[in-house]
Amino acid sequence: MTSNLMMKFSHLSMLGLLVTSIPTSWAQTPVCNTLKECNQLKAKVEARIQELLKDETLSLGDIVKDAHGKVRTMNQYDADKYCKSIGSRLPTARELALYSQSLGARGILETSYSGIDSASSKVQTEITQMDKEGYYPIYTKNSAEKTVVDFYFNYSGYQRPAGDLGNYSFWSSSVHPYSSNFAYYLYGYDGVIYFDYRSYDDLNAVRCVRSR
Repeated sequence: MTSNLMMKFSHLSMLGLLVTSIPTSWAQTPVCNTLKECNQLKAKVEARIQELLKDETLSLGDIVKDAHGKVRTMNQYDADKYCKSIGSRLPTARELALYSQSLGARGILETSYSGIDSASSKVQTEITQMDKEGYYPIYTKNSAEKTVVDFYFNYSGYQRPAGDLGNYSFWSSSVHPYSSNFAYYLYGYDGVIYFDYRSYDDLNAVRCVRSR
């Protein structure tokens, strides 16, 4: 082995020794070192999340009122027709969840078993685990017409808006897969997504998706 090769081999050996001797804690450097730093970082991250949510959350139109300025409540069938009559549509349950999240709700978590029958033991285990964290499932149907989890939702932290938006609930276009007679809606008071009979016309108000 020539002297040059010996020198290169020596350098590589030393480099390897240095790499293996680096403390593992160096590779796991915390993103913040004090409680004050972490709180400042948390505030910046939460502010950035709200900025990004503005792009993710569809803009909803004003609450629908009659000619006298009174909030109109109607059943989900008529709400769907109304939005279509003005060239719009009802928001989906996911879009209402994002709206709630934009008002401080902890928001959406995706399922690890997208498209898998919710009766599956794996999905049932996930539902139980999510429930412990304060998340509940919103259901839909897969291509085989089986009931599946669309996403999980947690309304913790929701900040109720003032006025009509915080006093009424709003229909979505999402029908509960357990029965076509039920549809999801968002209650403005607490930010929770519920479901009820689509034919009820004295319960929910309407906000259509606003064109951008």
